[in-house]
Amino acid sequence: MLHAVASNRHLFRDAPLTYQRLRQYTKFAFESNQFQSLLADELTRRSNAEGLYLPVEPVVHSSDKLARIQSLQPLVRSGTLQFSRRHTLLLEQMRLFPKAAHDDGPDALEMAVAAARSLADVKFECILGPPLRMPRGRYR
Repeated sequence: MLHAVASNRHLFRDAPLTYQRLRQYTKFAFESNQFQSLLADELTRRSNAEGLYLPVEPVVHSSDKLARIQSLQPLVRSGTLQFSRRHTLLLEQMRLFPKAAHDDGPDALEMAVAAARSLADVKFECILGPPLRMPRGRYR
């Protein structure tokens, strides 16, 4: 989520805390390469000031982005990772990856999957309904 809102300061300040109140995250993965670590620190300070615990988990990438995003392919192919038709920007970036002008959506998705995998004792359930089938291409 933060990939999408980091460029809009107002959304960055309010959205994560609003969603924390609604969803009570177990982990909130946040890319903290370079200047983004300052944003993670700001988010933590703001949540503390509001008396809200937001479990910010800094993510520092040292591996190749292309390989990280391509690691999602088996999850998509098997139907383990499913999509909502409402996420049109993410779906478009996934279809065009790696030739899309932007890859923030697939990059954030990979971080979310990695964060979810690290929560071994948490059970997940589908809340979206029937799966959306991706067209043949990079992810099929």
